[in-house]
Amino acid sequence: MTFTQPIEIFIEQKMVFVSKLYMKALYLDIDQNGLETVVKNIFEISYVTALRLHSLLASFYFAKKKKLPSATFCNDVLSKICGKMRNAYLKLNLKPSANIQLNLMSKIIRYSFHHVLKGKFSSFYKDQILPKPKSTTDLPMKILHQSIKERQTFRIKSHSYQRF
Repeated sequence: MTFTQPIEIFIEQKMVFVSKLYMKALYLDIDQNGLETVVKNIFEISYVTALRLHSLLASFYFAKKKKLPSATFCNDVLSKICGKMRNAYLKLNLKPSANIQLNLMSKIIRYSFHHVLKGKFSSFYKDQILPKPKSTTDLPMKILHQSIKERQTFRIKSHSYQRF
């Protein structure tokens, strides 16, 4: 399969598109679900998105023994994904009482990407600056770890090495 655009642009566009797919009011309305469930849902949506990113990177770069384009590639893609997910959330037009703080949402997204990429860490990411939340002080860490155990998020596998 040949591409008319550079691979890094393809990966960015695909990830930005995929990231907003599950940003639905059904999962993200605090009035219906409660804060704890919404936090878990955001974490799981971004966790699966991070697995998709790893799968794409493994297929295009690591299987072919190529280095990623830059040391900040993962961070750059994550910044675009955070922006797209934030915009998708704002377009839901939830009541003010049903909204989660956008700052908290961004931190949860960054933490989930860090959790996935750190777990997949190997020689693939040795030259990368892995995405980290700027601070984890106000992150509900207990809820996030509880989500991984309760919903068995850790069992989700990324299927890498697709043939392109």
